[in-house]
Amino acid sequence: MTYPYPVMPDPALRAANIILDTVVGQTPAASDETNRRAYEIATELLGGPHAVSSANIEVLDFFGAAVVCNAWLAHQLAGYQHEDLPGVISQLRDFLRSVSAAD
Repeated sequence: MTYPYPVMPDPALRAANIILDTVVGQTPAASDETNRRAYEIATELLGGPHAVSSANIEVLDFFGAAVVCNAWLAHQLAGYQHEDLPGVISQLRDFLRSVSAAD
């Protein structure tokens, strides 16, 4: 699994680590306050929800980082479940529908 460029640019790598730190900080067993604080710590580099530019991380860096992280995880899960990638993505779509506010 490779990034769409020969090497993942540093801002995209930083974005990927922010995404991963945020995921690690969200745990069902923890209180809402603990999860909120973990989210704040993980995103502190950004300086707030609208300050991405202050960290020199562009929206496309986050998009690319999210694609790389999700693709890697989906391929790992497919191997673990002995499932093809479209099957894993279908499961994810089902999950997203189950937590969506849209009817």
